[in-house]
Amino acid sequence: MKKITLLFSAILFTTLINGQCNEPSNVHLYNEPWGPYIYVLWDDNGEELWDIEYGEMGFTPTGIPTVEDYNSTYYELYNITDHIYIDFYVRADCGGTTSDWVGPFTFYNHCFDRVWSEFIVEEDFEGDFIPECWTETGQGAPDTGVGIFGDSAWEQCNFANNSSNTLAAKVNISGTDTNEWLLLPPMRGIEGCKDPEMDLLLEFDIALTESNTNIPTSLGSDDEVKLVISPDLGITWFTIHTWDKDSNILSTGEYFSHIYFDYTDGFGLKETTFLVAIWASSGSIDDTENADFFIDNVYALPPATGTVIDLKSKGFSFYPNPSNNTINLNAKEKINWVIFYNQLGQEVKKASIDSINSQLDISDLPNAIYFMKVQIGNTVGTVSVIKE
Repeated sequence: MKKITLLFSAILFTTLINGQCNEPSNVHLYNEPWGPYIYVLWDDNGEELWDIEYGEMGFTPTGIPTVEDYNSTYYELYNITDHIYIDFYVRADCGGTTSDWVGPFTFYNHCFDRVWSEFIVEEDFEGDFIPECWTETGQGAPDTGVGIFGDSAWEQCNFANNSSNTLAAKVNISGTDTNEWLLLPPMRGIEGCKDPEMDLLLEFDIALTESNTNIPTSLGSDDEVKLVISPDLGITWFTIHTWDKDSNILSTGEYFSHIYFDYTDGFGLKETTFLVAIWASSGSIDDTENADFFIDNVYALPPATGTVIDLKSKGFSFYPNPSNNTINLNAKEKINWVIFYNQLGQEVKKASIDSINSQLDISDLPNAIYFMKVQIGNTVGTVSVIKE
């Protein structure tokens, strides 16, 4: 289905002073992410019939209604092309006279086919770029809100500029005053998600190299890359994680994971469609550093119920759960390592296993719920562990 965002306040389209027909007011979207339509609503102010005209943003209104004598105060927008803006105008039709047109109200169609009942995202950037239902823009900063969606400096390239690696998403960070956004598909919070197994796990690979080489480098003095989240589809943003000049990012690549705990309360995301993005900026200082930042293998999913690749295929199991001081790990293939994260997404314990069977001491961890990341060969997955 499609998801559309209200971006601008209404302005008067044309002036028709008649005093006999009240303008509609409070034109807005009804945030209904479950059905196949997006509903635009308005207040009737005592009128009963409406004329509507709409088209792609920037079209020249004709004053001839697309829909005439419409008898409801909501209109269903459907079959709208992905990733475009729509200008929407509406006026009251009183029979023989009309109110002023009100508009344009500008809406953005994030994605036509997104499944809104879940927030699982899996992307390795091997297909078309940008991927289906992803969005990009080169405008706006997290403190001011995203600008008009459109082109950005993000591109498709071999991970870490190594031709032997698979494809990834890359952005060059150099010069000054750049704002490069790559947005994941819109996701939806789930009502009542207090269970940690339904919190949002974000994970991906990152790398940083000198431009167009695989030589190690660092970000400039005020360069930044941020993982950000928006509860209102791009208007306001909150930072989840920041990489800057002090971040030691490997040129060969490394794994990043963050459990965005309790997203239903943290930024008002309960029963809300929200956005997650990677934002890169070169800052206001033109440093000598000229860096390429990469992301690959992006996953957003419930950490315990939607592992990256099913660990069961490797015969993985662990017990007991809940556990007091030890956990027994078993698999058909050698377990490489495990990492424990607390409910804030912070790494609290890491252990190299290098065996198909192992007994892991967790007596040093306080009693709590943890997320255990497991690697078996090229397979990585996450399970919930209760320490009591």
